[in-house]
Amino acid sequence: MNAGLFCKRSFINILRAYPSRLIYTQRLIYIFAMLNTSLCYIEQNGSYLLLHRVKKKNDINHDKWIGIGGKFEEGESPEDCIRREAREETGLELTDLKYCGIVTFISDGMNEVEFMHLFKATQFTGEIKECDEGTLEWIRKEKFAELPHWDGDRIFLTLLDREVPFFSLKLTYKGDELQEALLNEKPVDHRDFAYGTLAPFPPMRRKDREMSTEAASDILKTGEYGILSTQNSIGYPYGIPLNYAYDGKNIWFHGAKGAGEKVQDFAKDSKVCFTVVRDTELHPEKFSTAFESCIVFGRVHPAEDPKIGLRLLVEKYSPEYKAAGEAYIERAVSHTGVYRIDIEHISGKKHL
Repeated sequence: MNAGLFCKRSFINILRAYPSRLIYTQRLIYIFAMLNTSLCYIEQNGSYLLLHRVKKKNDINHDKWIGIGGKFEEGESPEDCIRREAREETGLELTDLKYCGIVTFISDGMNEVEFMHLFKATQFTGEIKECDEGTLEWIRKEKFAELPHWDGDRIFLTLLDREVPFFSLKLTYKGDELQEALLNEKPVDHRDFAYGTLAPFPPMRRKDREMSTEAASDILKTGEYGILSTQNSIGYPYGIPLNYAYDGKNIWFHGAKGAGEKVQDFAKDSKVCFTVVRDTELHPEKFSTAFESCIVFGRVHPAEDPKIGLRLLVEKYSPEYKAAGEAYIERAVSHTGVYRIDIEHISGKKHL
């Protein structure tokens, strides 16, 4: 049951029992009124499908660019609501949804506290139709900051882009001005959230063992295999050894197409860690091991052109069989999954 309806019905019963407390009870009804909504940002090729709210009168979002969404209807879950709203506002059927967080929206321009259930979607079917609430347009993510929007949107869109775990964000406004933002109960400043930037990576503790980016990249070039780490479907870290190729910018690897634990993990969260170790040498008398290692953080995506990754793998592991490898690629490409890691951070460590 909607919390706001529950509170109102409860106070109505009180009102009937104590009619002399009419004014006080009406104030309580106002204070406890709540509104549940769903909001979704549909992403494709580095752009969000945004709604420019310019058609409705007395719209608190007037002239702002926001995602797709609306109010719950009776009996709806957050997922039910956003699928229906997407269908009504855009004509699209969302075929995947990621429930990302809850935004508590408080404004002096509203009589209710709004709980926005925040989603992200990357797959859909159908054709975009005209919306009676505004103008729909695909907007490049990096262009969003130039458009009229709520300051708090900058916070949660940055969190969506970084694919952080499920979060709670409370935003309090006076007019269009953001008065307070609490992320998981801690105060934050929206100006600290530069949309499209990366989260800061922790520095290496042992600076005396830190390698340069160039030296770390050399480990990637010469490593025989690496360990790919994700978070699996039941929340555990999942590391798998695999062959890979490095082109100086991205890491490429292959596997079963659309199947397997790691593919499911990518669909849920594209953030991965990749580790390569070389030149290991045991020193038992020192109770130590010499090594060079490289750790990469980045995001994994299906390759737009799978043949690029497969050719790089052939060149690395079977350089003397390039002609046969090309024929093998032609036979295998239709049923082989090829993936690319876009590197966001790289570090190297050396222990002699």
